[in-house]
Amino acid sequence: FIINSAAYTNVEKAEKNSTLCYEVNSDAVKNLAVLCNKFKSHLIHLSTDYVFDGTKSIPYTENDATKPLNVYGDSKNKGDEYIKNSGCDYIIFRTSWVYGPNGNNFVKNILQKAILNDKLEVVCDQYGSPTSSLFIAEIIEKYLNIQSLNNFTAPNEIFNLCPSGSTSWLNLADTALKHAHKINPKYKTNLVSIGSKQYKTLAKRPKYS
Repeated sequence: FIINSAAYTNVEKAEKNSTLCYEVNSDAVKNLAVLCNKFKSHLIHLSTDYVFDGTKSIPYTENDATKPLNVYGDSKNKGDEYIKNSGCDYIIFRTSWVYGPNGNNFVKNILQKAILNDKLEVVCDQYGSPTSSLFIAEIIEKYLNIQSLNNFTAPNEIFNLCPSGSTSWLNLADTALKHAHKINPKYKTNLVSIGSKQYKTLAKRPKYS
């Protein structure tokens, strides 16, 4: 088994650094899939909810058509397609709004900015399912254990992997700060609700994923 959790994940910078983004999220994944097919390795690959355009108002299923809005989403979607067409054994987990103790993520950024700013503007009209990196690791571990115990290779499949429920970026920021404040009073700031149109970015993002 090969677990690929490597990716270029800076959605905003991907718009300017598209060549590097596609090299990491598309081309490198294609090479990995080819090697997995050659050496009969089973590829476990992490993808993203940003392969969708966010125009739905009910949760996306695995059978919904992909239509990414930005370079990052398109690069990940191309990587997924390369895997599917490579002939290797695979499972693709599409994750969403990943946060955790390591790496760079929204929750950590909010906590860091809260220490330095009295007021933070956060988008209120984009909705998704925050997913813990620890939760993703637990699911992968369970998947590997099932494969090992049954000596069984599951059919090639894509799963949308996230916990139940959904929220907005604003709600996620508010919840994170409230929990952090209980631990340390320094985590306290005034959150200001703004719409996507007010928050100027290079990359378009799905409003509902």
